[in-house]
Amino acid sequence: MRLSTVWFRVGTAFSAPGREGGFVADREGDMKARLLFRLFLMVSMMFAASAGFLPARAGQPSAESAPRLAVGGIFSATQGGVPVLPEGASVEWWQAVQENILQPGGPGSIDGLPPAPNWSYQSNIWNGTFGYSVASAGDVNGDGYDDVIVGAPYLENPLMMEGRVYVFMGSASGLNTTPAWVAESNVEQAMLGSSVGTAGNVNGDGYDDIIVGAYTYSNGQQGEGAAFVWFGSATGLGPNGTPANADWYVESNQENALLGWSVGTAGDVNNDGYDDVIVGAPGYNNKGVAFVYYGSASGLPTTPSWTAQPGMSIATVTTISSSVQGNTAIRKSMKAFH
Repeated sequence: MRLSTVWFRVGTAFSAPGREGGFVADREGDMKARLLFRLFLMVSMMFAASAGFLPARAGQPSAESAPRLAVGGIFSATQGGVPVLPEGASVEWWQAVQENILQPGGPGSIDGLPPAPNWSYQSNIWNGTFGYSVASAGDVNGDGYDDVIVGAPYLENPLMMEGRVYVFMGSASGLNTTPAWVAESNVEQAMLGSSVGTAGNVNGDGYDDIIVGAYTYSNGQQGEGAAFVWFGSATGLGPNGTPANADWYVESNQENALLGWSVGTAGDVNNDGYDDVIVGAPGYNNKGVAFVYYGSASGLPTTPSWTAQPGMSIATVTTISSSVQGNTAIRKSMKAFH
């Protein structure tokens, strides 16, 4: 496996290839590489706290066997030639990151990560926050190449902060330079694209689907939030997306629940051959809840198949553990709620 990274600046996205052989720390037990990779993730998480972005797997967008790690951001890396650092970071710290990770000879790559990106896209929309969220879209058109999804939740066109989502298709030559599909919420301050991801294949048709969060979406209750799924097909995701043509959507119907703060595939937790999705609502009941919706031949239900919230008892967790048939990721998630 080859390790690579994608990173984003204001309105711009970049992709660069990495090491043959995969994660150095995982495969070789190299302590230095392990520490530096943790530093790299710490960089991502520190920026996430101050700039609102998190790393995500970008899949395999080109013909080479090269899964990607996507890291999105809404900050400018430099200002007047001087790096803009997260709060608490020193110039020496940033120089160490550049010397040990971003330069040729650094760990995680045979020659380090090259300074020139393999792919880039620039939104050219002021305050659009393109790259706020990034993820693999899976293979939405079944052509054998993974695709990438990017969120811009503050975008105005023309409604304030309605948000937009972009999907870029993979190909034999890598990612296309123009989006194949976009979606907008058409609702003021919905922030569509605040979270994005692949939904897996929730209806079992052989094409991956996408899931998108809009955690300040309001439709009856202020700030209730919503999550939307669009199905993949041989021709992709179909016409550009709106809430009206989403193949599935769910709202919290509770004020300030912030449903859609986080979204993603849960895999196939009940082993029925259909992928499932998980949606976070950190304001729900003033405590926060995670909802799982099971996939089926007809898609996803509008009522959750499973929920998790703080204070769950051991008995409840044990029962749920049996129902998900030992899925490690879900079991670990459930432990966090007790």
